[in-house]
Amino acid sequence: MARPKKDKELRHKHQIMLRLTDTEYEIISESAKAANLPLAEYVRKQVMKQKVIAKYEIVADLPELKKLVAEF
Repeated sequence: MARPKKDKELRHKHQIMLRLTDTEYEIISESAKAANLPLAEYVRKQVMKQKVIAKYEIVADLPELKKLVAEF
């Protein structure tokens, strides 16, 4: 028995190509598995409904900073 066709408005016609590092791909894949969703559907839901939080990592290689971290 064939699967019923989707309405034209519901068909996914457009693609966005995206490159990920191995780590990024693994994180997204594991999150999709945990949500019990296919990867494409998980990413689509994240893009459309979630806030994007930019995280910055500041790296400072200062002896004083290392000393403070060690003391902490």
